[in-house]
Amino acid sequence: MPCENCLNRREFLARSATGAAIVAIVACGDGQLSGPNSIQRVPPGGGNSGPFTIKVADFPGLATVGRLVQVGGFQAAKRTAASPATFVAFSMACTHAGCLVDIVNANEFDCPCHGSRFDVNGAVINGPFTGESIGPLQKLATSYDPATDKLTIG
Repeated sequence: MPCENCLNRREFLARSATGAAIVAIVACGDGQLSGPNSIQRVPPGGGNSGPFTIKVADFPGLATVGRLVQVGGFQAAKRTAASPATFVAFSMACTHAGCLVDIVNANEFDCPCHGSRFDVNGAVINGPFTGESIGPLQKLATSYDPATDKLTIG
């Protein structure tokens, strides 16, 4: 007896495969073409709630001159000289859309939102793939006390 709302096996399998593909796509990403990692945006003001202090020894990467190290939720620092020890710090907010940039190989910042890249000094290597012009990453004030090995940022 024919059924007017019934599916044959071919239609059932086709609809099931389509549904499974949609579920897999939704589960694998954040709706962006950036991959499975979620993209973070830095809060207004660069995520700085004022100056903060770190103990340099707690961040082993800061022992090496020129090596970028994320030292706060939205800040990175690098040692610029060994003796006397000097440091520079940057906001990790991309100057295009405020996305949190990633540190790559301890010597470059890459933005997962639109492909911007910045060198170890925060200068633009290339701007976003949207073609817009952007500025360098924001430098943050630093103060180092060698007696306590404390670095104040902001």
